[in-house]
Amino acid sequence: RILDMRPEAMTPDQMRKEIESFRPDLIGISSLSHEADTLHDIARVAKEHNRDCPVLAGGPHPSMFFDEVLKDRNVDHVIVGEGEETITEFLLLCENGGHPAGISGIASRTESGDISHQPRPPLQNLDLLPFPAWDLIDIDAYAGRPNMNSMLKGKRYMAVLTSRGCPYGCAYCHNLFGRGFRSRSPENVFKEMEALRNDFGVDEFHIVDDIFNLDKDRAHAICDLMIKNRLGVSFAFPNGLRGDLMDQALIRKMVRAGCYSMTYAVETASPRLQKLLGKNMDLERVEQTIDWSFEAGVITKGFFMLGFPTETVEEIRKTISFAVRSKLLLAGFYCVVPFPRTRLFELAQTASPDFSPSPKDCFYYSDAPYYTGETGIDLKSLQRHANRTFYLDPRRLANLLLRIPRKRDLLMSLKPFLQLTFDRWRTR
Repeated sequence: RILDMRPEAMTPDQMRKEIESFRPDLIGISSLSHEADTLHDIARVAKEHNRDCPVLAGGPHPSMFFDEVLKDRNVDHVIVGEGEETITEFLLLCENGGHPAGISGIASRTESGDISHQPRPPLQNLDLLPFPAWDLIDIDAYAGRPNMNSMLKGKRYMAVLTSRGCPYGCAYCHNLFGRGFRSRSPENVFKEMEALRNDFGVDEFHIVDDIFNLDKDRAHAICDLMIKNRLGVSFAFPNGLRGDLMDQALIRKMVRAGCYSMTYAVETASPRLQKLLGKNMDLERVEQTIDWSFEAGVITKGFFMLGFPTETVEEIRKTISFAVRSKLLLAGFYCVVPFPRTRLFELAQTASPDFSPSPKDCFYYSDAPYYTGETGIDLKSLQRHANRTFYLDPRRLANLLLRIPRKRDLLMSLKPFLQLTFDRWRTR
């Protein structure tokens, strides 16, 4: 059974009732870092119900900070990184009365209280994985809620991950999937889409890869299969494509296959910071790519980060100017958060040796961004300026209104940016 607390708006007390009703033999909890408190609340509730029920944690936060998570005695083990093979071995061993401490990919406490962890090599052939158990979730529950793409064209959507890993070494990345790019075959990806379309009525896909277009031949092949077989779906890229790797031929092919929204993660328009961060993006090429995408009729979106260690106000304004003059229709301007155990955190500590937040305090919508705390410069004011300058452009808003598939989604698309601009409606 899968319980997603967000669409269900569940509290830990409601989770307690679900656990008492279902009486699971094992509980797995996935979380991001700012959800760490909820993770530990659920683990406590689970152990209060049944001390003998194993509680496992996994996902981004536990994978990066398994030693911190295992300080909580209500969490028995952490699945570190990719969990498909690890959890299978864990369950088989438990059925046979073995101890999971020696399984690769598991982090556990030893009898002496130390942490035992043997990393598991990344799975190379992703086609070996079965498709997710979509029947265990209420697909319709997600259609009426805010989504990563901030809009929908279809009636029912599903996120699809077609590859793992990224060869680039961006300083802010946790690198959970590794630096090696591993991809599913075009045939395997199409088979998943076809099953979702035919068996579950899904008519829109959100491709959430870190770098879907690294292998352009594969990207073309996936689109070709969708076109040839007349799949009849829409799709979007809410997680960011590598802008300086795109070309007109691929953009046009994606549009023919049903793509209506593309996101480009530019982050900074400062060549110095591009080099410092290891992103090394060709800024002129990505600006050209945005133009090509706009001309192809796509809803163009961009991600930008403000307030890197050593960044000057002039460099911040240069990034804002890049976004404003571009043909992006939507842009997210986010205050930089140096997460522990990233190279960005090391850069922040080099610039400010006393900087040492806990993972759960690393929150994107904090009222006190790292940059302001270390420089005294009001980064939130610069962020509000970026949003006002970008969105109070009548031509941009007119183009967005013209292209957005469902006009009622316009407010949903703009709401996160209105929140940041006018500092209202925010939730922790």
